[in-house]
Amino acid sequence: MEAIISYKIAESIKLSELKKAFPSGVLFSSEKELFYQIRKMQYVSILSYGIVCFYNVDENKMGDYKKRILPFCENVITKDKLEEFYVDYGKEEFKYFYHKIEMPKPNLFVTRLVMFHVAQSLALTCYFEQVKEILEQTNRHTSMMGKRGIISLKGRTLKMFLGKNLQIKNQIVENLFIFDTTPGTDADDMNVEMDSVMKEAASQYIFWKAKFKIDVDHGMKEGLIMKYRAEMIYEEIKIIKEQIEFFNETLHHSTSVKLEWVVIVLVAYGVIDIIISKIYFLLLAS
Repeated sequence: MEAIISYKIAESIKLSELKKAFPSGVLFSSEKELFYQIRKMQYVSILSYGIVCFYNVDENKMGDYKKRILPFCENVITKDKLEEFYVDYGKEEFKYFYHKIEMPKPNLFVTRLVMFHVAQSLALTCYFEQVKEILEQTNRHTSMMGKRGIISLKGRTLKMFLGKNLQIKNQIVENLFIFDTTPGTDADDMNVEMDSVMKEAASQYIFWKAKFKIDVDHGMKEGLIMKYRAEMIYEEIKIIKEQIEFFNETLHHSTSVKLEWVVIVLVAYGVIDIIISKIYFLLLAS
């Protein structure tokens, strides 16, 4: 059984610059992904959204590779977030689980595909944690409003919460392939580059896919419950958005009421001033 360990090390990684600096060993590349061979049956997949995924690599070598990648990272995360997954060979058929895949024998393209989805799974976990944190914060403000009738979330802070919320949603849509076909799984995919060894492995996988009805892309998404987890995040994003819109509408209503009272007071002051002026002139005339 081989281990796949995925780390979130930064918000993003500049893949094009990394590839220029380290062109040797690249077996697969796309806009979102660089896949390197370290040694025989040792690989590293680097994703543009800040995740590095290792296959059958010892801890010291993983540390060395992370240090090599850090200069190309933006907004480095001080404490790594990780996810582990396992590949069990020698089985009669493909079976997918949340932390394991069973399969008959190794295939380089399938290994790359499994690593890609493990990275996607970790990204989803990180996005879920961010959304959960924002939801907890907005819930505290909602609770305060219920107890004291005071909206403490307003102005710049309100806009910041809304911005974070929308940013997470946009990152999921932009970076993850939960509802779409994963890059490289189609024979006519023109947006990827493959080494000859990877092309041969991809051809074998496409043959398996057609003859034996094997779809690792779909199977990994099902095993890792990707769609359900993404829908949970979207639902929480929707709740946060509704809360923020409620705060915003309440603040606007409160401001409108204040303006109305200011107008009323000013009009009343003007009327009173006119009445006093008329009374004054009448008294002078008499």
